[in-house]
Amino acid sequence: MKTIASLDFEVVDIAAVPTLFDHIRTIDPPPNQAKRLATLVSDLGLDVNSVISVLWAPDAWDDLDELRRRSVIAADAAAAVEAKSWIVEAGVWRPSETRTVAIERFKRTIAMQYGVASERSLRLVVEAPHGGTLAEDYDGMVEILGAAADVGAEVGLDVDLRPALTCGVPTVQILDVYFDVLAHIAVADAVSSGAGFVKLGDGEVDVRAAVNALMEKGYDGDLMLELELGDRLVDERITLIEHDRNYLRNLVAEASVL
Repeated sequence: MKTIASLDFEVVDIAAVPTLFDHIRTIDPPPNQAKRLATLVSDLGLDVNSVISVLWAPDAWDDLDELRRRSVIAADAAAAVEAKSWIVEAGVWRPSETRTVAIERFKRTIAMQYGVASERSLRLVVEAPHGGTLAEDYDGMVEILGAAADVGAEVGLDVDLRPALTCGVPTVQILDVYFDVLAHIAVADAVSSGAGFVKLGDGEVDVRAAVNALMEKGYDGDLMLELELGDRLVDERITLIEHDRNYLRNLVAEASVL
């Protein structure tokens, strides 16, 4: 996070994803985790757009009490750092069960998380579409958002441009239909084969079209670079981050004068 601040970024996302991105640890949290994270963010002069969490992994599929415990930890951290939103996954589906069973589990989980978010005045947001969830494609995304509404959970939408590439409809259609509930945009490029990191402009994601569509509709939120850079060395990471930041800045500048 210190490196990101040194590169003149002003807004960051923070993640609670076990074994991958554990800025926030929800399984075995250290003492005073939320307070220490809030102090770090403040000392670095950063604002937090969202806390992104995947809470069922690896072992809490059906354990609503454990999911609640982890949800409270993530939500407390989101509140402590004054995040604009708390992002949760769009449910999981075991190969051995019916989709109906999985949807009902999602309803129980999202209702609980909406309650946790509301108690802390947080905006609850669902990431969709996304592979490995109940919202892998556009139809699944529509179903999940409908399921949340069925249990009274008023949720925003987080659109990651990478999985949107293969969801079955143009990304600009998602941005248009769901513009009123858009809460978070993760910007990255990709190829449909899913092979590794791709710099903005080198893949198949039409980032320019997405940015133009957002600007045309008056989007005034953050555009968050979400770059999974693997085990690259620090200098290479910085080069790639700066490339994508400058690429995105240029697209926004161009769209602003159209």
